[in-house]
Amino acid sequence: MKVLLTGSQGTVGGAFRRVAAVRGIDVHPWNRAEVPPEEPSAVHALMKRVQPDAVLHLAMGAPTWAAQMAALSAEERIPFVFTSTVSVFAAPGPHGITSERTATDEYGRYKADCEDAVFKASTEAVVVRLGYQIDPHGPGNNLAQHLREQAASGVIKASAGWIPATSILTDTVDVLLNLLANPRPGLHHLDANSSDAWTYPEIVTAIGQMLDERWSIETTNDRVHDQRLLNSLPVPALSATLPLRR
Repeated sequence: MKVLLTGSQGTVGGAFRRVAAVRGIDVHPWNRAEVPPEEPSAVHALMKRVQPDAVLHLAMGAPTWAAQMAALSAEERIPFVFTSTVSVFAAPGPHGITSERTATDEYGRYKADCEDAVFKASTEAVVVRLGYQIDPHGPGNNLAQHLREQAASGVIKASAGWIPATSILTDTVDVLLNLLANPRPGLHHLDANSSDAWTYPEIVTAIGQMLDERWSIETTNDRVHDQRLLNSLPVPALSATLPLRR
């Protein structure tokens, strides 16, 4: 399989490339310097030149870019997968597939616009909403690294009123690879915490135990938000990957 990948330098993109290399999957990273996403003719030319078997769109960019790639993928009859975010919801959850999107911040509204543009361009597109990613041993923008940095500065403050949507990064990559190989058109959720409903302090504690770190954790209640994504795709629960020793 040859996958055209955008956002290859990001947290999910980097993990995807590493897993794909081990599994013998050919990944063609999108180079914005060579192919500007805002130039439709350049986008079209790249798709024709690379001739991918599937497209995974992880990068930030205009909704029109996502829409064009979704449309071109449909024309070529190849899978197109776009990753959205739990941030399309601002109101308390948990959130189902049909729950109203209530984003108030720029990022959440942007992702909602991308969702709309993709589905308007192709009924065969796959959109997956993700929560926070956990990569216990990796750098970059993920929850484990954030906690390590926060612990280095002192106490980790964790609100017991927050139930995050979150998944182990490698599990997320496995799900995305499966969707590229066996596409399921439509909107999906991916949340390893949807059934466990662990609070943020519980997640912080479990990550610390996995890393054998003795973090100082201060439990607060300054954020009250059940952020879980219901009706999620099959993924190992947090309790299966990060067993919490109480």
